[in-house]
Amino acid sequence: MEKKKVTPFEFKKITREETPNNPSSTVKPSISSQEIGKKTYRKAKNDRELLQNIGDKDNLTSLDEKYEVIDYIFKKNDNPLIICGACGNKIHSQYFVSHSSHKDIIFCPGCYQSLAGCDNCGMPMKPVGPTLRINYCQYCKVTKACGCCGDAITSKQSYRIPFVKGTFCHKCFLRAGRCAICLTPILTDSNSIFVGGKKLCMACNKRKITQAEALELNKGVIRLLNQQFGISETIQCTVLLTSFRRVNPIGQSEALGRFLKVSNRSVLALYDGVTRERAIGVFAYEYGKYIYKRLNPSVQNDNIRHSFSLWIKSLTLRDYGELDEVSQIKGGIDKDPILKSLLNIERLGGIKRVLDKVVAGEVGRK
Repeated sequence: MEKKKVTPFEFKKITREETPNNPSSTVKPSISSQEIGKKTYRKAKNDRELLQNIGDKDNLTSLDEKYEVIDYIFKKNDNPLIICGACGNKIHSQYFVSHSSHKDIIFCPGCYQSLAGCDNCGMPMKPVGPTLRINYCQYCKVTKACGCCGDAITSKQSYRIPFVKGTFCHKCFLRAGRCAICLTPILTDSNSIFVGGKKLCMACNKRKITQAEALELNKGVIRLLNQQFGISETIQCTVLLTSFRRVNPIGQSEALGRFLKVSNRSVLALYDGVTRERAIGVFAYEYGKYIYKRLNPSVQNDNIRHSFSLWIKSLTLRDYGELDEVSQIKGGIDKDPILKSLLNIERLGGIKRVLDKVVAGEVGRK
């Protein structure tokens, strides 16, 4: 039987069925389990280093030895191995994601709650060096090349786009073509694709959802909101992926979905290039309007309803672990005193306290 090379870098747990029928026939490793433990487990500062230290250099030729190490890392379960981008340790439960054009950066709940966010994109970051008045993450700090065209730039020639990771030259910063989802400047047509009448960068095009995925996300958001607000019995909504112009006839940059009447039926229409996190935000925002109307039907203030819906959107995105959308909402609270008040009430008294204030008509009262 051909010996299979096993490494813990595979993002799935290796099953016991792969063990040879006769384990005693395998070659004994020159390093014992105890020596591996002393050499690898104790020196590794976190799970990321542990993964890097385990491999061929430890002379693990026996599958039994490798299973012992892999079981230590995977804790005998079938969940995918997820490492926090800040502390480097394995994440056992909920995690939070920040998206970029290069890769998705994942954080554990502890790092998300304790680390300060980048002053441009909002991504949590570990402090490096002295604390400054303005701090940028590894993607938003000044680099030697433009994040779009790659031309050489200096600190005086670099520009940042709010909530977009990277620094850009003046030409790309002013470039009219930007991705409809992440707002990253698009250099040429070869770096983008037209979807529903709008340009998407290649990274967002890969992450756009299908009709079936949109339906499942919609059900998930309704299920989540039902746990806190009791809405599922009264909402029967169909989701439709359609063109950007149909969803957003007046060209608002943030509007990627809304309720439409189609054949006398209420349909939640989404731009057909929408990504998972943006779809979750649309669902939560639109249902937030409905929840507000149920809580206090006598108040018809559009500003209060908008701020309340943004608060519902923020809650939902946090539960789904979507950092970027939450950062954008929090980044606008100075211009939205009602939303700022709702977030403060939630922080001090919880969700129930916010709902009590809405029912009493005290939200937005001067």
